Amino acid sequence: VAQEIRDAGGEAIGQCSSVATREGGEAAVQAAIEAFGRIDILVNNAGIVRPARIDRMTDQDWNLCMDVSLTSSFFTCRAAAAHMIAQRSGVIVNTGSPSGFGHWGMANYSAAKEGLLGFTRTIARDLGEFGIRANLIRPVSHLTGTHTPEIDETIAESARLGIPPLWNKPLAQPRMTALPSHVAALDVWLCTDAAAGVTGCTFAVF
Repeated sequence: VAQEIRDAGGEAIGQCSSVATREGGEAAVQAAIEAFGRIDILVNNAGIVRPARIDRMTDQDWNLCMDVSLTSSFFTCRAAAAHMIAQRSGVIVNTGSPSGFGHWGMANYSAAKEGLLGFTRTIARDLGEFGIRANLIRPVSHLTGTHTPEIDETIAESARLGIPPLWNKPLAQPRMTALPSHVAALDVWLCTDAAAGVTGCTFAVF
């Protein structure tokens, strides 16, 4: 991806540490600072799913999901915050999920993503006095390829039980369909001066 950006005339680097570890989160932030001299924007988009009904969910299913989908944002935010506080500016965008509203077979992922919402609201208050903003997006793009057979099973089981997936509820007529570009556009807008007064908020892209 970094090479594609460079080929298109942009500037980018790749850093392949696991942000699910303290060392990896710090390494990702440090790589940006070394390459560009500062860090102005942090978008936490890491996530992983391990679907299972709660009575079948293993410790590993739970811990891996928490580490990647929630704790990783703590590591990167903590590392970036010190630099953003020093420069008295910065924007953080965390990626939540409509699964946090309730998603059959996804207790681990739902808990992690809804925990990220409380985390976002609190760091917005922690960091606001330094000119740093933090918001959360709940995206559902229908073209991301994230519907694995395991996730499809959770949706099928929800349908069997008569539980409507919240992200499939019609929002307008004709039906609106979110694309990756719509999610990206909101991410970008939240990082611009046009959103200078927006912090501690939640946005949905369905």
